[in-house]
Amino acid sequence: MVSESSKTPLHQGPLQPRSTKARRRQRSGTVCTFQLTHSTLTEPQKCAIEQACTLAGGKITPHFHTRITHLITNTENNIAQRTIKYIQAIACGIWIVNFDWVTESRAARRWLPEEPFEVSGDHFSLHGPRLGRLAREQNRLLLAGHKLHFQGAFLHPACPPKRELEQVGVLCGAVLLTEQELMAHIKQAKDLPSITIIVETTNQIQSVLPLIPAEVSAVTPRWLLDCVSCFKVLDPNCYAV
Repeated sequence: MVSESSKTPLHQGPLQPRSTKARRRQRSGTVCTFQLTHSTLTEPQKCAIEQACTLAGGKITPHFHTRITHLITNTENNIAQRTIKYIQAIACGIWIVNFDWVTESRAARRWLPEEPFEVSGDHFSLHGPRLGRLAREQNRLLLAGHKLHFQGAFLHPACPPKRELEQVGVLCGAVLLTEQELMAHIKQAKDLPSITIIVETTNQIQSVLPLIPAEVSAVTPRWLLDCVSCFKVLDPNCYAV
């Protein structure tokens, strides 16, 4: 898992379907509301996006936020590398397109329809980008009704930072619980099946493990990332710590 730090805070509000009115205005050439970001691109490719924005309109930013409309990424056989931006983009339901979209749109001097360039998926799962995009159109969030608690510091270099994992959870519609709120739910036996504790290592949960009832799942961060990749809530028992 590749981490690309998002320095701009993500907005924690309900996601809205992309405006069809804005889409029609962009297609007519009068205004472009596209906000683009990228992942795993080279410097020449980033310059090409800037040139395309000059010709066709739009704005490019290196950081992810919920006003982003498109993620542009390199692919191999239309399979993307699973970066944190890629995960955030699926969770938000925005277009995830390969770099050919930029190349051909720049040649046409206008943004072409995205669907022929939509990324198929990543090495864990196919169809995640499309499923996330369609879910957004239906105002459906992947983890609506779920509660997540992140236990530990998440300092391992192979794991995304805790803040970014929490942002992914919020983008998916989950409610974040502090340790105090988690213990209150456990004490009151409240909504236990909806609670998932995410820990980087087993050692980070030893202090609270005896207090966790069987109805509460404790999983590795891979559970959250894999759920988003395939846009499906996976069995937490397969990721139990």
